[in-house]
Amino acid sequence: MSIDLSAMSRHCSREVRDAVRALPNGGDWRLLKTKDHYFLYDGPTRVACIDNNGSKPSEFIAKKIVRTVQKYVTAHYA
Repeated sequence: MSIDLSAMSRHCSREVRDAVRALPNGGDWRLLKTKDHYFLYDGPTRVACIDNNGSKPSEFIAKKIVRTVQKYVTAHYA
């Protein structure tokens, strides 16, 4: 199952986009857009807030998001 990343804002970092593209096929992955944030869900579980409509996130925040997604995938799909 692939996630459509075209709906995300242009501010999303490349590292976060690559982490979302690399998600395993076994999950029920989806992106949910609220007023100004984009959340990654696996079924009913919110995994991470991966983007917002504000300015581009710093490198630290992007790495933190990638770590959170990878930690979830390792815990539930490894």
